[in-house]
Amino acid sequence: MATKKIKPEDFNDFSLFEFMNSGTRDYIASRVLLISGLAGQGTVLAVTSLEKTLKTILIKMGHSFRADGKGHDLNNIIDKIKSTDPKFFTGEEEAFIRKINNAYRIRYFISEEEDIIIFLPSSKILLRLDKLYCRLIKSEPLLSISLGGKLFDMYEKGAMPKNQLLDKNVYYD
Repeated sequence: MATKKIKPEDFNDFSLFEFMNSGTRDYIASRVLLISGLAGQGTVLAVTSLEKTLKTILIKMGHSFRADGKGHDLNNIIDKIKSTDPKFFTGEEEAFIRKINNAYRIRYFISEEEDIIIFLPSSKILLRLDKLYCRLIKSEPLLSISLGGKLFDMYEKGAMPKNQLLDKNVYYD
């Protein structure tokens, strides 16, 4: 059976915006969890947020992505983005994404590895997540669906209630 692929033509402007917007909601939820000390849950949602954001970028670059379990691997998504724009990510951004991708395995307690140990420093994850997210929403592939980056930028726009933003973005403040 052939692997189902999600292609750029599967999205119209509104559905692509909604896909990215669901990633933004995951980003906000991951921040709340990380700040609350729930590093495991916050990190898993951070990965989900990055997955949706990076897949939106993939679609804008004309790439498709897998609709099965292997489609969640951020390493494959990074590689596809870099095949179009080798300098899209800084070395620090790429290293962070590849490392945080490993944490996605903890969403289930059953693991193929008996000695899985992952250290998740909430404040470092939050700082790097904020920095990366703020840069991605201003990146060229997303500008065309976000009115110059403003639709997904809660910090500059001030659209979210302060209690949902927890008063500040670690990267900006």
